Amino acid sequence: MDEYLDLIETSHFQACLSNIAQAKRDCLKAVKILNAVSKKDDAGIFRSISQFTLEYYESLSQKSVFSFTDKLKWINSKLGDQMYSPVIRFSRECGDITSLNGLFIEAGNFQDLDASITQFPDSMTVSYDQTEISDWSTNLSDLTTLYQDVLANCSFVSSFLSITDTLQDVSLLFQLIVVGQNNSKFKVCLNFNGCPRLVTIDNRLPILSNNMHRNLFVKSLNNDKLMWPALIEKAYLKIMGHGYRFIGSNMSIDTYILTGWIPETITLKNFDLPANFNELWKLNQEGVVLLGIGTGVLSQQLSSKLNLVTEHDYSINLYDDKSKQITIKNPWIENNNDLNRYISTNNMNHFKFLYVNWKVDYLFKYNSKLNSIYTIVPQMNDKPQFSLQNHTNESQEVWIMLEKHLPIKQGDSTISLCIYETEQGERVFSHTQYKCLNANDTSTNNRFKLIKCVLKPKTSHTLVISSGQPCTFTLTLYNNISDEMVLTKAKNLYPWILQLEDAWEPTKSNAGGSWAMSTFINNPQLCLEVREELDLVLVLFSEANNTLLNFHMFHCDRNGKDLPLRNFDKSKLIFNEKYNEGFQIINKHLQPGHYKLIVSTFESNVFGKLNLLFNYSNNREALDVSKISNSLGLFMDRKQFQWNNANRFKLNFVVEKHNSNFSFQICHLNHQDLEYDTSSDYRPAIRASVFCASSTKPVQINEIWNDSLYGVFVDCLISNPGEYILLVERFEIGQGRCSVNIGCNKKFLIL
Repeated sequence: MDEYLDLIETSHFQACLSNIAQAKRDCLKAVKILNAVSKKDDAGIFRSISQFTLEYYESLSQKSVFSFTDKLKWINSKLGDQMYSPVIRFSRECGDITSLNGLFIEAGNFQDLDASITQFPDSMTVSYDQTEISDWSTNLSDLTTLYQDVLANCSFVSSFLSITDTLQDVSLLFQLIVVGQNNSKFKVCLNFNGCPRLVTIDNRLPILSNNMHRNLFVKSLNNDKLMWPALIEKAYLKIMGHGYRFIGSNMSIDTYILTGWIPETITLKNFDLPANFNELWKLNQEGVVLLGIGTGVLSQQLSSKLNLVTEHDYSINLYDDKSKQITIKNPWIENNNDLNRYISTNNMNHFKFLYVNWKVDYLFKYNSKLNSIYTIVPQMNDKPQFSLQNHTNESQEVWIMLEKHLPIKQGDSTISLCIYETEQGERVFSHTQYKCLNANDTSTNNRFKLIKCVLKPKTSHTLVISSGQPCTFTLTLYNNISDEMVLTKAKNLYPWILQLEDAWEPTKSNAGGSWAMSTFINNPQLCLEVREELDLVLVLFSEANNTLLNFHMFHCDRNGKDLPLRNFDKSKLIFNEKYNEGFQIINKHLQPGHYKLIVSTFESNVFGKLNLLFNYSNNREALDVSKISNSLGLFMDRKQFQWNNANRFKLNFVVEKHNSNFSFQICHLNHQDLEYDTSSDYRPAIRASVFCASSTKPVQINEIWNDSLYGVFVDCLISNPGEYILLVERFEIGQGRCSVNIGCNKKFLIL
């Protein structure tokens, strides 16, 4: 049956990798093993397992064998070379048959080949040989006298002690381990990576060769032969990935791994226990809450004086609500000396964390899990997001737990979970778009994050996950509303998405800055054709860090839809938001018509990629977006001159081809060291006309004076080749520079 279970677990793993053919082959091999076994024994347990196997095989022919969440649950069984499969429940009828059963452990000597558990401290000489496990005592006094010695895993041992001392029962821990027929192979059930999983170990334990009186694994003061807690400890150390070179955890996490009870880590403030500690202690006495406490960093001198260990976890055994005194139990004992094991204090100055674990079924009737993947992405809308609704007419308390999966990687280990009040549980594009329910409690370097919140009646929410590194994770929702209350993948507010990429680039000279700069119209511009009435969420992102972004939208007529914006006509302006760092977002209802959009940074010459996202209602064809070229022409040139108290300037140029379309932009510049003016700078009124140089006949006469910040534009068609004059005039004489930008569809030459 050991081989049968391996095949069934492998089949599930392959099916979740979409290797259905291989999954079927593995399952058929498992069926053959069952057929051979059932001939020897027709007990109900084998009939139940056979029925499960046949039903599973039939399900492999269906299109959706596993949900995405279930697929990740199995795929995340693989840590390095080891498989830690989820516990399989075969039947609830014949004694709740699961894969955590001695039936599935074969006879014969077993040795675990996983090298990760054979990591030992460098300074220690360790022999790692098979140890006889002969005493399976469940005597309470044997378990309440467990202690750590050389191995610095105070969080795990304190968790073990907290469970036995609080519950006064060892069954919760004893049922975690099953043994094979010859005591060399064991399976331990631990809660990690989103569900209860099986960890296979052998009976080898580390012995300190140069000091037989010290221990590298958990021991009992009352019963020196009690070894099964050390086997659970070994399974725990194995999944943590560093073997007996334990690098640390905390008591709430380790208690969750052992029990599945909801972990909560509370940072102590103002050197005091939290205000609700009396209630917590009452629940602890009722056996529905487990409590521990952890010290901060202490000097060696202070540690000796207080009898406290720096960065050490303790279980809490007694509490006096009148004196506010707690009695803690030290998991560490040296040389069998337990005289200072219990420490009483009402001074919380040296404690940093309170560890709380909540019994799930005491608090909540329902819980549901969702597994997902986090990859590093630049924008918030690309992060994993999930919808949560309270459809009831009453406020409802829910708890949401985020668990980042093992293995623990080096680097930025922070995770966060933000809950936003949204319209329909839709995707969130920015952290300021909606109100965040837990704005002051979002990020942690713990592997777990617990959020408690009250959902108002008939409200929708969106959960956004962030992590400092790529990972897989599990979200667990606890509630008392319904088993149908689940987290679902968040969708956009509207059904249609259109995305465009562009950039502010030096080569394009299109980083024109804000609307208050004369170069504003050089920024990227787009034309929106709205064919049917629609609602639009428009979002602008940029990779340029710490950059203030904005967009402006204007009405335009059909004839001018492909022409670039040349002035800032407030009468046609639809929206103009304040410049915002990193992104800009707006929700707008638009009527059919044509619109121009210009995107800008607050400062000019700030370069980087930009992304525009249009999320809109109605249908896919209701919106069309295209880029507008704001170049004056295919061929470009520029001329600058100083006014020097003059009010006229003639610019001679040669037209080489027939029917040449020219566009002139004339800009006044006050500053010698800047290529732009601002709205607060002085600007003279300017006009410009075009003449034939040889005949002095006008090609285009402009009599209207214009002091536009963005310049004076002259467009004209010159039919014949030859020399021409651009006459630039200002209303009064004065100083400053004048910049003339010339664009044409054909070649020309400035004289």
